Amino acid sequence: MARRGPAARPARGVPRHRPDRRDLPAGHHRAGRAGHRRTPRPADRRHDGLAGRGGDPVQRAGGAGRCGRAGRRRHGLLPADRSPVRSREPRRPGHGLSAPTTAVRSRPRGPGAHAAPVGAREAARWLAAREPRRIAFVVDAGLRDAPGIAGVREWCEVADDVVELAVSGLGSVDDAQHLAARLDASDVVVACGGGSVLDRTKLARAVGAGVDVRAIRHATAGHVRLTLPQGGPPLLAAPTTIGTGSERNGNAVTAVGDRRVLVSGPALVPDLAVIDGRLTASLDRTAWLAGLYEALARTIEPFAGGRAGSAADQLALASVVRLAQFGERLLAGETLDAASREEAARLTGLSHTPAMQQGRDPFSFRSWYLAHELATATGLGKVACLAAVLPAVADRSRSGQAIWGSHARRQAIVERIGAVAGGTGDDAEPVMGALARRWGVAATTPMRFDRDAVTDRVLSAWGTPHLEGVSHDEVDRVLAAAQAALAGGTGRAPHDDC
Repeated sequence: MARRGPAARPARGVPRHRPDRRDLPAGHHRAGRAGHRRTPRPADRRHDGLAGRGGDPVQRAGGAGRCGRAGRRRHGLLPADRSPVRSREPRRPGHGLSAPTTAVRSRPRGPGAHAAPVGAREAARWLAAREPRRIAFVVDAGLRDAPGIAGVREWCEVADDVVELAVSGLGSVDDAQHLAARLDASDVVVACGGGSVLDRTKLARAVGAGVDVRAIRHATAGHVRLTLPQGGPPLLAAPTTIGTGSERNGNAVTAVGDRRVLVSGPALVPDLAVIDGRLTASLDRTAWLAGLYEALARTIEPFAGGRAGSAADQLALASVVRLAQFGERLLAGETLDAASREEAARLTGLSHTPAMQQGRDPFSFRSWYLAHELATATGLGKVACLAAVLPAVADRSRSGQAIWGSHARRQAIVERIGAVAGGTGDDAEPVMGALARRWGVAATTPMRFDRDAVTDRVLSAWGTPHLEGVSHDEVDRVLAAAQAALAGGTGRAPHDDC
């Protein structure tokens, strides 16, 4: 039998994902039976974080490192450009624990796992049901006195002891290790802040559960994948921004020297994602529009690279319309009420769910890898860099370069946005470029960078499988167009929360 690709059906025994009805865009109806089968609820189970032993897990240039691939698996780390190797060494529960284990009622953390979204009341009940003695409350240092944070503190009062830890900005591996030590002995961890704060907390919990950080610290690739299962105390993630989706996914961006490295794996998936409109009430219009734009990009690009006819298509088409409508309401000066803020937040996280990823290449959002390195090189925010890269990618797709996705499929989805945003864009001007200027999220300060250096960095950090089939010439052409766009600005766009 021929081997099936990433778009194949789940393996036997893996439950299909049933989209949370609260995630679906308003007015969206069921899109076929395949995406709505009931997911069995797992029984309580104990997650043991196992710390590996052996040699250096760091992958070296031209080699597999001292401990080999199986050794790296025992350490809970495996570079993303290597196939997983099933270790023959049996697991020994309790061996090498560096953090206390806690019985957690949660969904299975397999490929494509994501945190269940709940409201404020459900989050409070979830915490109370665990009867925690000690809660570690990690909060954005700039938001400690924000009105919505008081509600989160009230949830934490069910514990005898609450330790509040203030952090800010994009964290490093050292920061994650330091935070992991402070999370030790906590029964539950509550993280409240933007994407950077949530990423740092997720990585710290994984480090406390036994992840060896040496492979992250010395990574030469842009992506390091953790194979260690979820461990450590349960994590409740309460975002105060929108767009990143960090509260629901198994990804975290961390600083390694002067670079940003993407770390992913089931150990990083929070147990619960809280969508509370009070937490995003203080966001200004610019931050809202940047988050909505990022969610649109994360929906459009995988759609362009996906196959036609999947149930995920209907979700994507409905989602972009609602996201664009929220953006236009904000642009018109409207203030979103709590219900609208919660709906928008759920929609921005929907692109991380298996329901939206059905039939998609997991690495089809190729624009992100270029924007990621461009942000590092220029110091601009990720959204401003996406706004420079997306029109160039659309142009290359229109010229027949299918490696960037189907031009017809991209047009089919961006036309929905254009219909909402007053016919934004045309054949001469890609919709996402025009929308970025309309919403004010494009970079506005003339910005120059070493294109050859960034091209080389993109290909060395994000080669196979992320940019498999994308040539040096293609990356250079896209970055040349992005460079021209960034060189023509008139002021600087705000830096978004990574």
